[in-house]
Amino acid sequence: MGGKQSNSRDFFRVDAHIPFISCLVPPDEKENLFSDILDKDSVPALRKNPLKKVDISGSGIAFATVERYAAGDLVEMSMVLERVHDGVLVVHGEVVRSQPAGGMYKVAVRFVHLDDRIRDLIIRFVFAREREIMAEKRVGWL
Repeated sequence: MGGKQSNSRDFFRVDAHIPFISCLVPPDEKENLFSDILDKDSVPALRKNPLKKVDISGSGIAFATVERYAAGDLVEMSMVLERVHDGVLVVHGEVVRSQPAGGMYKVAVRFVHLDDRIRDLIIRFVFAREREIMAEKRVGWL
């Protein structure tokens, strides 16, 4: 895909490859969820993993994973959106869809408890990525 798409939640979404990891939120931690920005070296697992393809918007994110998440699960996600910030964004979301796909799962997550400054960074990233995609189409080789 890769282009601008209208989202029913009034946000645009784009495909991108970013440092990204996710994990299930334990039941005893569900009451204490908050988004945060950490130092870029505070989540070493992000540096060990290859970039992950995601479909991201200001309202949520979709990605493929070997983890089996079910609709309604809460997940913690750590990501770096290097075009707009070099810190690690730690966000949470509710799984709205999880479908098996070739030994993996395609997961769609709606952000929850998202701080306005982090939502703003995500939206700025989406716009920056959209500009990149438009430039690639114009030039044809970027």
